[in-house]
Amino acid sequence: MTPSRKLRTLAAAALTTALAASVALAAPPSEQGRAACKPSKAVVLKGTLVSFGAGSFVIDVKKANKHGRALAGPQTVAVDDKTKFRPKRYDDFKDAVAGFRMNVHAKVCKGEPVAAVVARRVTLHPAKTEDSGTTPSGTTP
Repeated sequence: MTPSRKLRTLAAAALTTALAASVALAAPPSEQGRAACKPSKAVVLKGTLVSFGAGSFVIDVKKANKHGRALAGPQTVAVDDKTKFRPKRYDDFKDAVAGFRMNVHAKVCKGEPVAAVVARRVTLHPAKTEDSGTTPSGTTP
């Protein structure tokens, strides 16, 4: 064997060893920020707050996107550590009262019946009052 051939063989062996070591030491992909099931679908619910407790709340769903239409009416929605509240002053329903308008974003598993909904983002707004300039019929005086 010539010296250049020995050098090429040695370089190929070193490259193979380095590649095997990097694959063996690589960490598994992170599950942070991903839905527990693949594929998942986004559900958007709009309605009013009925009641709330530790770890969940009840929303009276008035409107929903295509994936959440089966959830019309009163629904219990779970809240976990990843749930974001907007504005932040209503974090964990501090200062929130029944009747607040809500917009809830959640992810559910595609292909499965929508049973347990865990909120990812909850937006709360105080209920509209008649002092806001509109009458109950929806016209302005």
